[in-house]
Amino acid sequence: MEKHIFIVAGEASGELYGALLCRALKKIVPNVHIHGMGGSMMAEEGVRLITSISGSHGLIETFRLLRKLKSDFDLLLKEIKKIRPNVVVLIDYPDFNIPLLKGIKKLNIPVLYYVSPTVWAWRRNRAKTIAAYADAIALIFPFELDIYRPLGIKSEFVGHPVLDYHEEILPERLTKEEAKESLGSSPDKITVALMPGSRNSEIKNLLPLIIGSARELKKRYKNNIEFFMPLVHSIDVSLDEYINIVDRKRVGEVLSASDVGIIASGTAALEACFFGTPLVMIYKLSPITFFLAKRLIKVNYISHVNMIVNREVVPELIQDRANVNNIVMYVDKIIHDEAFRRNMLDAFIKVREI
Repeated sequence: MEKHIFIVAGEASGELYGALLCRALKKIVPNVHIHGMGGSMMAEEGVRLITSISGSHGLIETFRLLRKLKSDFDLLLKEIKKIRPNVVVLIDYPDFNIPLLKGIKKLNIPVLYYVSPTVWAWRRNRAKTIAAYADAIALIFPFELDIYRPLGIKSEFVGHPVLDYHEEILPERLTKEEAKESLGSSPDKITVALMPGSRNSEIKNLLPLIIGSARELKKRYKNNIEFFMPLVHSIDVSLDEYINIVDRKRVGEVLSASDVGIIASGTAALEACFFGTPLVMIYKLSPITFFLAKRLIKVNYISHVNMIVNREVVPELIQDRANVNNIVMYVDKIIHDEAFRRNMLDAFIKVREI
């Protein structure tokens, strides 16, 4: 009997997780038919795309985006009802996937929720909703088990898919020297990874700050420093000639080669942990969003590394603290203060062992 699986991923990180899941499923069930919502990575893995991911949009495009989301929602629910897959996998993307989850529940089709929303930080009631409507949840952080198991849903910690991804594409970890050679980098220079995030809003908020920090570091270290910026797509910003742009797929090489990173909060910061690259973590929100977030978020740290070890080992520069002076100060500290650097690297080892 043919097996059908439906996967819904609504943004870039979720699509990567979906593509990795498809690859693994085909090894176990070679003739499985996979349908869903995603992008080019999932399509390359043989997924029959019903619709594409919405991507990141500016305010001007908000109404167009809402129309597309409504159309996607109706189309996916109709297709799920028609195919009646053996299981539907919903990957993160809670503002879309939780309402979709409720719709699928009425069809009596099993649902696996993969990658929990950040319920440990804010809007914790979403965990109760997922537990009420999904059949199981696959979690990427161990502390999330303490949230979901008391709610009665089958919960498993499966590890972070980004780590699986890098182990797959770089099965033999490059040494710093090998990574520098691969990038055409000088072995004697300080190498800095610049990672402003993948969403348009993140790049808009953080790229000027990162460029300003790179300029100040260039003034201080002159020709003894170099910068690499892995990007998913091109950007409409003129960068200084000493900032080297590389494809996001080479992020493993960049982080392996780097002595320090200036990195946006999120998946990239966890990747730095995986590759053992000390970093300064930065993030900025619009003033209104930050005002609301301060009143809703219920965690002491936003770095996953800091949350797991329950102390600040990665400097978190958020909002007003995210400025050139502070970034450069911490980069200097990572480069010159061996005890500070070692403390961070030791914490990374503990996180990777989980």
